[in-house]
Amino acid sequence: MESTMDVTQAVERLNITLELLEGVSERKLARCYYEVCMQGAYALCEKVEGLIAYACKVHLMVLETRRGYQALVKPVRDLIDKDRTAYVHGANRPAGKTAIAATAITTQGFWESSVVFGPEMIKIILVGRRENDDLSVQDYRGIATRMTGHVYRMLGLVLEKVDQGVSS
Repeated sequence: MESTMDVTQAVERLNITLELLEGVSERKLARCYYEVCMQGAYALCEKVEGLIAYACKVHLMVLETRRGYQALVKPVRDLIDKDRTAYVHGANRPAGKTAIAATAITTQGFWESSVVFGPEMIKIILVGRRENDDLSVQDYRGIATRMTGHVYRMLGLVLEKVDQGVSS
């Protein structure tokens, strides 16, 4: 019951974040909700893995079966990683634009410095990140909506397979 509730709450939090993103007109706020959406999608994957583990335990399934079902969640995580990577590192960005975070880090050579010098350098990077944000509110909204829809469909299929395995 608790595992099912965890999944339900994770889905609800993700839905609320998407609704909030729909009503946003300011880019900084859209970026914030987008990042929360990415974190929420990851959390949902973890909750689904917990639900799978519990269902397999209750139905006395062997460890290999549980691991097999949990491995089905990996492609979902990979999908989230793809969107997260595009956001952070600039993959698949139009017209060869560099990612928001990567722009601040690489153009001024802050990556090595931030590792060595720590928090003060990270503050400088974040200021640069805000200045170099070239995604629009619609970009954030579109990426988050598309990614979340795929995550829901893929995790739904995983849970259907688990249900079929438990029922047989």
